[in-house]
Amino acid sequence: MLGTFVVLYLFLGGAGAGALFVAAVWSLLFHRTVTRTFEQSRAFRALAGRLYLVGFGLLALSAFCLLIDLGSPHRFFLLFSLLFNRIPHQFFLSRYQWFFFPTVFC
Repeated sequence: MLGTFVVLYLFLGGAGAGALFVAAVWSLLFHRTVTRTFEQSRAFRALAGRLYLVGFGLLALSAFCLLIDLGSPHRFFLLFSLLFNRIPHQFFLSRYQWFFFPTVFC
């Protein structure tokens, strides 16, 4: 039903969003602690920067897999208009696009 690139797109998009979510929550929790040293803060900033880089890289790779699967770039934006499509797998992809777009472009 779904092609290889669609599966990669969904997996990489979920992994990238998960990495960004973990980095954001961990950042909020870390900055609420009172007892932290300068070395801990510096190490945390370096690790958080890597997590954000990996998260956005996975999302970019996910978008690339989607573009390869669709065949042409204009079909990428066509997915946004298919929100109420009756075909089940296209409906699923369209619904996921509405969550993916604000993460990458905002």
